[in-house]
Amino acid sequence: MYLFGASKKNFKQKMKKVFTGGTINRMKIRNPNLKELPYIIDMVSKNLGYNTEEGSVLNDFPLVYKENNLQNLWVLENEGQICSHLAVYPSRIKIHAEVLSSIGVGGVVTDLSHRGKGYSSKLMTQVLECYENKNDVAIAVLWSNLWEFYSRFSFFPSGNQIRQTCRVDLALVNRKNNYKVQRKIDTELLKKSYDLFKKHSFGNIRTEKEHLTYLEKGSANSFFLLNEEVLLAYILIDKGKDLKNYIHEWAGSEESLKILLDEVLLDRKTEVEIISPVQLAWANDYLKSDNLFKEVMGLIKILNKSLLVEILKESLKEDKKSLSQALEASRKTDKEFLEVLFGGPSDVSLSAKLPIWYWGMDSI
Repeated sequence: MYLFGASKKNFKQKMKKVFTGGTINRMKIRNPNLKELPYIIDMVSKNLGYNTEEGSVLNDFPLVYKENNLQNLWVLENEGQICSHLAVYPSRIKIHAEVLSSIGVGGVVTDLSHRGKGYSSKLMTQVLECYENKNDVAIAVLWSNLWEFYSRFSFFPSGNQIRQTCRVDLALVNRKNNYKVQRKIDTELLKKSYDLFKKHSFGNIRTEKEHLTYLEKGSANSFFLLNEEVLLAYILIDKGKDLKNYIHEWAGSEESLKILLDEVLLDRKTEVEIISPVQLAWANDYLKSDNLFKEVMGLIKILNKSLLVEILKESLKEDKKSLSQALEASRKTDKEFLEVLFGGPSDVSLSAKLPIWYWGMDSI
């Protein structure tokens, strides 16, 4: 199996250029087969520090580590032993009326006994090269605090998000009136939640099947607010390792979400954190003045600048001033261009920023 957008012939030619001479020619970069998938899941889970109670990486990424995504899972093998791994998940990001094709990159690990040999760097370099300047993928996104390491591969901190600490003492008891809060997931409720999810003007685009799998099989806990049989809002919490009491997916009106957040807070009896796009910070009623933090959304690499510019032209065609600023930035470094487009750590305050939101490979 070969990375979509890269032919078998081209892929082998790229491999030959990188792995030549000495003992390194015994290395292979390839997709794992189905029988190796349990080993990959176990290796990634152990190296990311999952314990028995937390399960495995499969719980947090139920769409990534599946048979139908094997062509986007990658391993570096040396002398018949799998040493290093990374996962790719193709996705589309909605930015108002435009769709930005992208890949999420995660699970970048080298087994403990093989570290210090540059295997992750070799794997990252070769796999990303297959995507660069293809017609169908504009950017790659990953999430890590290792900014310096990933800058070697032209990943730069981009986009902004808000993290809000919501106080349980500000939850309004009995505000839900005649509304019903449901925790049990059923198929009909999942379909209704997908209809709400699709109303977001930006964020990940999912198929209904992907949405159902994500909510039903993933590690998150769900809260649904209904008025009779009408679903008004839903909130997911606990999605991701080390993110207990974190909320980073929801859908519904602001009023309905606040009613549902009351129920979440009263159920948890503790503060919860909400991670949201800057444009959708809706829980200000629950905050102390010092409990709102602006952060970088993730690390982004440009894979096809011309495709990104075309999407930019469509998104900003009614705003000539912003479009001019963005096109001027496109002639600068990738780091500067990304910061003008999506924002970043230095909080460049140009009107050309686009509302990008992509949190986790098969997440929001």
